[in-house]
Amino acid sequence: RAVPAGTIKVGDTLLSGDVVKAVRRVKRQGAYAPFTHSGTIIVNSQVASSFVSLQETSEVLVVNGWSTNISHHWIAHMFESPHRFWCTMKGGCTRESYTTDGISTWVYIPLKFFSWLLDLRFTL
Repeated sequence: RAVPAGTIKVGDTLLSGDVVKAVRRVKRQGAYAPFTHSGTIIVNSQVASSFVSLQETSEVLVVNGWSTNISHHWIAHMFESPHRFWCTMKGGCTRESYTTDGISTWVYIPLKFFSWLLDLRFTL
């Protein structure tokens, strides 16, 4: 199952069967999220999601303290479905455009909206 990198701890077992021996945080300027049809990529012989998670410490989407039990990977993959369909039907998305930060314009506005929405504190 896909989990945010921020939830991986020493001792965890990866899909390959390898056990995590060390964890370090790497921060680089820019956005690195390649779009693949499956939503996954292979990194250092490990299967990894190519999607971002807006909540680094949770494997599933949590809204106002309530767990939806829906993985961030699944949500992102479903969101990308129309984009993948469009690219497939049009023979590839060779005219993609990106913000100055390197974020696909297809993703930018929804990313800003959902980031804002998840920061809200709802009171019922």
